[in-house]
Amino acid sequence: MSRKLSRIAFIIIAVLSISLLVLHLYTRKLMDNVVFTVTPSPILPSSIGSKYKQIRLEHGDRSTQAWITLPDTLQKNNKAVIIFRGLGESLSDWIWFQKMLADSGILSVTFDYGPQTDTAKDKGSSRLSEVTKDVRDIIDSVQFICGNSPRLFLLGHSVGNAVMMEMYPRIDVPFIKGVIVCNAFASIKGWAIYHHQLSSNVAFFLPDYFDNTSSIGRVTQPILVLHSKADSVNYFSDALTIYDKSRAQRQNVQFVPFEHDDHNYIYGRDHFDYWAPIVQFIQSKSRQE
Repeated sequence: MSRKLSRIAFIIIAVLSISLLVLHLYTRKLMDNVVFTVTPSPILPSSIGSKYKQIRLEHGDRSTQAWITLPDTLQKNNKAVIIFRGLGESLSDWIWFQKMLADSGILSVTFDYGPQTDTAKDKGSSRLSEVTKDVRDIIDSVQFICGNSPRLFLLGHSVGNAVMMEMYPRIDVPFIKGVIVCNAFASIKGWAIYHHQLSSNVAFFLPDYFDNTSSIGRVTQPILVLHSKADSVNYFSDALTIYDKSRAQRQNVQFVPFEHDDHNYIYGRDHFDYWAPIVQFIQSKSRQE
C-alpha cells in the first residue's frame, strides 16, 4: 500500500512541477507580449536641432532601430547613457531629454523593443533574449563611437527598469559606472494587485517576473533612484522599497524624491528640476575610477 501511495505522490508532484513550469513560461511570454510593444516615432531628434545617428540592429530576419543622440564634441571614452523606455513610449517622446544630455556632453541611446512591423500590432513579438542581444549590439556601437571604455550608464523609466534589471547580468560590462532607476514599480505582481488587475490569491501562484526589488540586488555599480510622491502609476512606496533593498546591500545608493511630478515628467520639455540630479550623478560617477 505504501508503495502505491508513493507512486501516486510522485505522479502528483510531477504534474504540479510541469504545471508550474508551463505557467512560468506562459507568464514570461505574456509579459514580453505586453512590455515589448512598439510605438511609432514620427518626430526626429533633428527637428529640435539634435545631432543623431539611426542604427539598425539585425538578428536573422528581425530588425530593430536605435537612435543615438550625440553631443557636439565627443571625448575619448565619452559619457553615455542607454535608456530603457516605459510602456507605450516612443523614441520621439525622449528627444528633449536626450537633447539635454547632449548639451551636457553626454551621448545617449533610445531603442525600439521590436521591429517596425509591430507598430501595427496590439502586442509585441520580441522576447527578452532578443532584446538583450539588441542591447549588447548597442553597447558595441557605443564603444565604436566613444572608445573601448566609455563611461556608460543604464537608465530605466517605469517598466523599462524591469527590462533593464532582468537582462542586467547578461549586459553587465566593466565600464558601466552607474544605474539610474526612474519611477519604478517594486514588482509587476505588486503593481497588478494595487491597481486591482489581479487578485492577491491568484498572484500567490504566479512566478516572480519583473521583480525590481529582487533584481536590484544584482547591481554592483552605484545606484540613483528618483521618484515622485505624486506618481499615480507606480507608487512612491515602491521606490522606497527598492531603495531600502539597495541600501541594505551597499552604501553607494542615492534617493531623490519629488513632490508634484507626474509619472512621465522625466521626458517632458525643459524639466530641468528632474534632469539635474541625473546629470550630477553621471558627472560625479564618471570621475570615479
